[in-house]
Amino acid sequence: PESGMRSYVDKHLQKAGASDTSIFEDAALLAIHRYTGGVPGAVSALCEQLLDKAASKKSRIVTASLVASVFVSSVVVKLLWDVISVIVAGYMFLCLY
Repeated sequence: PESGMRSYVDKHLQKAGASDTSIFEDAALLAIHRYTGGVPGAVSALCEQLLDKAASKKSRIVTASLVASVFVSSVVVKLLWDVISVIVAGYMFLCLY
């Protein structure tokens, strides 16, 4: 499964017009697989975030540390959003009853 990560990511980079598909370090690909479980949609979404972040840092390489940073940031944002949603739903429930 992890060995297919390189071909999956490379195929999508080529489809997007990338001439150099060595953007993702091997360790980064292993981290992506570990964090996403290899689920294609999750892999694609995380890779898109990683490419955006790498570009904003003017980096041509996606490293395992960047993967960890972006993944943790996205998990924290989702967790905060979930907490806020529960608080708002609870408040609305109390207001209605």
